[in-house]
Amino acid sequence: TETCAPFLARRLEILHPAAILVMGREAARAMVPGRARPGEWSEWRGIPSLVSYHPDVLPVRPDAKRPAVEQLVSLAGRLRKLGVIS
Repeated sequence: TETCAPFLARRLEILHPAAILVMGREAARAMVPGRARPGEWSEWRGIPSLVSYHPDVLPVRPDAKRPAVEQLVSLAGRLRKLGVIS
């Protein structure tokens, strides 16, 4: 993660996405200050960022599926509010 961080940071600076979906514990540790949990919004360099479960977690933790879907709905709502999607 530390090796990739500068490359990812540069890509995100160039693209400047409307929001970032941070998937998984390692990604959250690298991109989100403090201890963000799945479903929590924060910011990465001024870009709204939502922490969610890594897709590999969902088959082994069925209880995480509903929150993961709710997180995607939350992301879609934020993108609608920003006018990125309709």
